[in-house]
Amino acid sequence: MEKSKPIHLQEIIYGSPESNVSRQISKLEKEGKIRKIASRIYTSNLEDTPEDIIQRNIFPILGNQYPGAVLSHRSAFEFAPTSTSQLFVTYKYTKKVKLPGITIRFMEGRGAIEGDTSFSGELMVSQRERALLENLQVSRQTGGDSKTLSYPEIEEKLEKIIRVNGEAELNSVRDKARDIAEQLGMHKEFE
Repeated sequence: MEKSKPIHLQEIIYGSPESNVSRQISKLEKEGKIRKIASRIYTSNLEDTPEDIIQRNIFPILGNQYPGAVLSHRSAFEFAPTSTSQLFVTYKYTKKVKLPGITIRFMEGRGAIEGDTSFSGELMVSQRERALLENLQVSRQTGGDSKTLSYPEIEEKLEKIIRVNGEAELNSVRDKARDIAEQLGMHKEFE
């Protein structure tokens, strides 16, 4: 019988379908060395709140629990939860997942495309041009609940491209966005 590797007491420990790992986690939990803070998520940090621990580790958690997910829409620009503690992610399905202190809004869509960036584990992030197109989608929500930035915020992003890199770079962004719109069927957003 193969002896299992010991679990290292990192701040975040992930549950596993492997019975030997599950037994180790159960043992550590019974010994009071770790605690469960969300479904399949444990921590060796016995002092901080689950909300603080999740917030501090949200990107590695997403990369581990949802491989191939793409940090998208406004979250691709902000790299942080909104004022209402929401993160927007493109994935295999549409679903709202509540973790302590944060809500992950999964939206069904295409996974990573060429040019999207590896971010944390198997979590990807939308490239600038894709994120701009995503932020031009219609959102029924407003403020911190909206998956998109406001038009003035999008305009500011475009103006910054001109200020920092010049008009030629803005033209390059437009051309690349056109190609991405074709790949992702985002013709309406491109117009």
